[in-house]
Amino acid sequence: ARSLFHKVVKIDRANLSAQFLYLYTSAFNCYFRNRFSMAQVFAEEALALPMDDQEDMQIHIASLRTLMPDLVKETKRNIQSKEERDRAYL
Repeated sequence: ARSLFHKVVKIDRANLSAQFLYLYTSAFNCYFRNRFSMAQVFAEEALALPMDDQEDMQIHIASLRTLMPDLVKETKRNIQSKEERDRAYL
């Protein structure tokens, strides 16, 4: 689905629904691959799009809003563990 939405966005950059769905699928793709900081970037970009007036997107918006606290927590944990590894090598 992600590559399909990416193709649609390339063809029609003005299509906000396709842009949102590409960012939405990218966020979850990165999340499930444990790339939390990239997932957070995609989720923030998707939530920044003006999609509040589209009723059919509300369930996707809600799921991204639910995902955001987990992404923030995981990103902080990854940064802390990286700092601990760096200190261990000193």
